[in-house]
Amino acid sequence: MVCQLTDLGRMASLGGRHPERQWQRSWDGQWRMLIFDLPANQKAIRARLLRWLWQNGFGYLQDSVWIHPDPLAELADALKDFRDDVESCTLLEAHCCVGYSNAALVAGAWRFKEINERHEAYLSQAEGLLRRLPSHRDCDLVRRRLREQRRGWANAMQFDPLLPQALLPRDYLGQRAWQTHRKLMTQLVDVLMAHDAA
Repeated sequence: MVCQLTDLGRMASLGGRHPERQWQRSWDGQWRMLIFDLPANQKAIRARLLRWLWQNGFGYLQDSVWIHPDPLAELADALKDFRDDVESCTLLEAHCCVGYSNAALVAGAWRFKEINERHEAYLSQAEGLLRRLPSHRDCDLVRRRLREQRRGWANAMQFDPLLPQALLPRDYLGQRAWQTHRKLMTQLVDVLMAHDAA
């Protein structure tokens, strides 16, 4: 018997985002900037908005100033009630002025030191396992390792915005971690298939 993941299953296993597709998307050079100052009596709305911003890979510049590199029709629709209330919330498209850099903006908006530390921790775990893969005779151990790898990968990706290639910092470890993750998962699945064929 051969098992195959559907595209939907594959995306679910990656946490809903495919890293290579995200890195390879083009960038039009425009930042989408959300600026808001919600009234004190709208704490629940503010908390929901902040959670949505984190979950959708926005970069944090200040408490009420967030940026994203992609067009944001979904966000514009979500904020339609504020379109005429620009003192509470506004969405702008912008680019860096002469003398300012996108690299500095990226460094200030996303926690790439922590993101790299998470990728480094994952790489250490995954590369160690690649050096000593469990035998196909120990199927339970292989399944445990697969679960550990999925958890490790989810942890590594938790805060990674998967920016377009043009915006990635030079020392970014995400792509190396992704290649290692793919290699390891393939080898673990091969071990499981060898067990089933035995």
